[in-house]
Amino acid sequence: MKYLIFLLTLFFSVTSDATCYTNHVLQHSSPISIDLSDKLSAQSPTWTTTVNTTFSGTFTCTTNSSSFLYTPLLINNGSNQSVIGFNNGKYKVLAEITNSLDNKTLSGSRTIDASQLNVPLTIKFSLINKEGNSSSSNVVNITDALILTDTSGLSILEIINWPLKQLYKIVTWLLNNFTWPYDERDMYSQPMILTYAPKSTSCSLTNSGITINLPKLSIQQVASQPTPGFTSFNLNFSCNNLGTNNTTDRAIDIFLSSSTLLPTDQMTLIDNSNNSAKGVGFRVVNIKDMSKPLIFSTSQTVKGNGTSIFSIPSNNNLNSHFSIPLGAYYYVWDKQKLSQGTLNSTAVVNIVYP
Repeated sequence: MKYLIFLLTLFFSVTSDATCYTNHVLQHSSPISIDLSDKLSAQSPTWTTTVNTTFSGTFTCTTNSSSFLYTPLLINNGSNQSVIGFNNGKYKVLAEITNSLDNKTLSGSRTIDASQLNVPLTIKFSLINKEGNSSSSNVVNITDALILTDTSGLSILEIINWPLKQLYKIVTWLLNNFTWPYDERDMYSQPMILTYAPKSTSCSLTNSGITINLPKLSIQQVASQPTPGFTSFNLNFSCNNLGTNNTTDRAIDIFLSSSTLLPTDQMTLIDNSNNSAKGVGFRVVNIKDMSKPLIFSTSQTVKGNGTSIFSIPSNNNLNSHFSIPLGAYYYVWDKQKLSQGTLNSTAVVNIVYP
């Protein structure tokens, strides 16, 4: 029995000396830089890319067969998720290495070029709504995105404890601002620099140039009806660069303006051409509140007393496509001057970001 104990002790001693990490100082490779700014949006909430690790330099192994383990730290494993918050957590991105990384074995005791251990990393990025490690800026430096460990000559006890040890270190990494608790076997770390500075939310009118044709009416009909010739129409909008959960990153205000307004009344569009109908113009209402004609601004940049037909603060939910239902009708502003003729007027839809 004593002889057996001696053999076991000798076995542990020999294998633990046959390593690559001895006298090797952990090295941080050149960082991998990825800009997600034009890759992730509410319309495209996921994006996948493949990059290669950048291990370099040389090291010496004293074992005849050297084994190396890759530990990806960008993970999505139940409650353990590598969630990165940009711009004080305004945008939250889940980063995960999705490809399998098998252990690599090199034969022979020799000086090894670390580039032999470089592997491709397939990384999936997803916009999510979950708290994580946040940065105050649009750039996040991840010191350790993957760890290369020398597993040559592990003792039986080390092999048994390895899974629990790695789990503990991963949890520590997640809780410690993505900094890995290194040990002597960790040989290389792969840093990563992630940038996410999405373009600001912007909206546009998709049915620009719309023409509203009111029906032809007699002077008597125009003078006797409350909303003569009422015609409904929609202004359709599309918005880009929304944040997580379709949130706006700035306030949006939409109003109408015109240069053909009744001088004493910013609610009535008129036609001053020679052959136009006199004493009558157009008014526009929001279908949701027919009792209040819209007030037009005289400026395309400053709303002034104009009516907002749509307004939303920053950091609020917004559908990427929406419509505003409006209606137009004839409005008699001077019965004494009322005459027949054509009637044309224009208005501009203004989208501003106050």
